[in-house]
Amino acid sequence: MNVGKGKDRGIIMVRYFIHTREAMKVIPGMPAWLLGDDQGYSNDLDQPYRMVLFWDTASGDVTFKVAPSHTLPQKKTISSYLTGGAPIEVESPSKQLDANQLLIDGSDNSLVNITADNLTLLGKNVLQTRDSNSQRLNLGVHGVQPVMSVGAVDNDITLAANDSSVTVTRAGNAYPDMKAVQYRRSSDAKAIARDSMDGESGFASITPWTNINRSWTNSRCVKGCS
Repeated sequence: MNVGKGKDRGIIMVRYFIHTREAMKVIPGMPAWLLGDDQGYSNDLDQPYRMVLFWDTASGDVTFKVAPSHTLPQKKTISSYLTGGAPIEVESPSKQLDANQLLIDGSDNSLVNITADNLTLLGKNVLQTRDSNSQRLNLGVHGVQPVMSVGAVDNDITLAANDSSVTVTRAGNAYPDMKAVQYRRSSDAKAIARDSMDGESGFASITPWTNINRSWTNSRCVKGCS
């Protein structure tokens, strides 16, 4: 999509990711369901992600992607009855689960007047562009995972850029981790926001009492950080 050409303030990336190796540790003491991204708050463009947004402030082009998920490798035991000898423990490899359908501004007639909770049950990823323009993005992000229709990442994201600063606001679920980076032709990549997820279980995607409303300007948190 395109929000209109503007002054060149570089490309701004917002990356959602899971810093741990394992994700969706829903039941304490039980194995996780999915692989996380197993990475930190890097400025590199080629780091793994759950969802990622790029805004080219000069051209106005906005790109939003949702990555596939991967199951956690599992160990299983082949019985001695089948092996003819001692039991053998083998590892079942990870499987890729393609990302669910992505809709821009709910671009499906069946989604008119559907609530966020129902979107979760329908298994749709949605990006709402709202009143975004060449100076400011105002976005609604609804992200779901392909394993089960429970829980979703619901965030309101705003990005405002001028000659000297970039302000990022994240409101909604405190899950997963988030990093925003500005890439300019004349300088090194600059981190402009960093936010950690509230716990590794993923429960923060279904518990509204853990919701956040935080803002950063040029990487300094100016609202909502403890």
